[in-house]
Formats: sequence, C-alpha cells, structure tokens
Amino acid sequence: MVGTTVRDAAAYGHPGCHRTSNMLDRVMQRMDRHLFGTQYFHGGRGTVELNIRGWALICNFAPSNPMTVKKHLGKKSPAERLNGFSYYGN
Repeated sequence: MVGTTVRDAAAYGHPGCHRTSNMLDRVMQRMDRHLFGTQYFHGGRGTVELNIRGWALICNFAPSNPMTVKKHLGKKSPAERLNGFSYYGN
C-alpha cells in the first residue's frame, strides 16, 4: 500500500463494484440502533420478521418534523411523499 491513497485501496479502486449511498447508510444505522435496543433477534423467525416489518412501517408512515413537512409542501411522511397522497389524516 506504499504510494497509494486510502481512496485507491477502498472500493474506488474497483470501478465495477457497487457502493452504498449516504441515504441508505442513515436508514441502516437507525435499523441497527433499533435492533440493538431490542437485543437483536429473540424468538422465532416469524417474530423477527414481524419486528422488522413493524419498524419499517413506522419509519415509512410516521410523520416527519415540521421543518421537513414544510420543505416537502405539506407531505407528512416518507410514504406520502413517495405516493403523492395520504391514506388517512391521523
């Protein structure tokens, strides 16, 4: 590695490889915090699946903070911004 930069040694040295985005990393960090808080995977496979599905639903349908709502012209949740409409008002 003498004479190379860290950037060349990382994924940037491989032009065809996939890279993650910052947006994905932020979501995955929140998921990791949730899993840590629930002590990762306890119970059976069905319980684990329901746990992650519930977490994903909350992330997608929970209202954003007022600044984000204002920025996105009144759309309150990520699902509403993606779909363009809200299923229910509450």
